[in-house]
Amino acid sequence: SDATRVKCVDEEDCRITHEECVPLDLVNKNDLLLVLPGARVPVDGIVMWGKSAANEAMVTGESLPVPKAKGDTVIGGTVNNDARIIVKATHVGQSSLLAGIIRLVEQAQTEKAPVQRYADRVSAVFVPFILALSLLTFVCWIAIAGGGRSLPNGSPDSPAGALALTFAVSVLVVACPCALGLATPTAVMVGMGIGAKKGVLIKGGPALEAAHGISTVLCDKTGTLTLGKPSVQTVIMVASEDKKAREEAAFLAGSLELDSLHPHALAVVEWARGETTKALSRPAG
Repeated sequence: SDATRVKCVDEEDCRITHEECVPLDLVNKNDLLLVLPGARVPVDGIVMWGKSAANEAMVTGESLPVPKAKGDTVIGGTVNNDARIIVKATHVGQSSLLAGIIRLVEQAQTEKAPVQRYADRVSAVFVPFILALSLLTFVCWIAIAGGGRSLPNGSPDSPAGALALTFAVSVLVVACPCALGLATPTAVMVGMGIGAKKGVLIKGGPALEAAHGISTVLCDKTGTLTLGKPSVQTVIMVASEDKKAREEAAFLAGSLELDSLHPHALAVVEWARGETTKALSRPAG
């Protein structure tokens, strides 16, 4: 993705004198970046100019926007809701918070759970045993076929080597502990990947293995168990409760909030569209 890098008169006077769109990889520490309403903050930084609100749900789980003004920190990847701001980059590339979260997930996927280490120890003994058993099967069937004894499946003309190889491979395929060695790390990796997509970060295989014993989950953060966005629950009509008045009120309220990106405004617009059949329109002027 790209970022809008700007130059200003100075850090106190943030009048823009130059503006350019650059790849995110070329953003350096202390660069000034312009973030428009509805756009994602490109990197971690400090607000140098403007007032807005940021949707930080992807990091904190908080559904309501967090007010941002000069001197406040912003997190790369979060969404700027209300107004444009100028941000001074403080952490870029691998030093950003988002990059740290990605590293945490990657490290967790490579860390072995206790059951995985146990499976590795079993596989270290079981695999050579199965290989030896398969070789023994091959030698035995070579000896049986070479001794002129009757062979199974009514195949006296079959080459002894081919039959012996068939039985040896059968033992290897049926008894080989491939699933024992591969299933556990695959399950851990897939589980952590799905959890990360849903906003749940799991700190390693041991934590994932211990999770099966969880009986109670305590949540100490407001908003964690919501849908992640506000919605209109109740509307009290003061003048009139008839349907026509309610539709007119919904039309006016939705039209007034149509251009706003604030979560409360979006909730009003969604409610208004469900209440009125008229298409919402932006106020003239």
